[in-house]
Amino acid sequence: MRQMMEEVVSPIYERMDKMQEELSSVKEEVASVKALATKTQLTIENDISPKIKLLFEGQMSLQNRFAQLDEMERILREVMF
Repeated sequence: MRQMMEEVVSPIYERMDKMQEELSSVKEEVASVKALATKTQLTIENDISPKIKLLFEGQMSLQNRFAQLDEMERILREVMF
């Protein structure tokens, strides 16, 4: 009877051991992904976002300059004609 129980339980323990190994592997991968996500977030916050802000400010400056040039052109056309 005991041997029969061991024959039934032994494969269950083996599967549980394999599952534990796989779970450990998954935990390591999740930790790696978390570290990469943190690094990516820091890069976005400290490097990319400020550059995008500068680009936007430059674009706004250009738009303002074009508006001024359009106004100057309008005034010159009025004066010339």
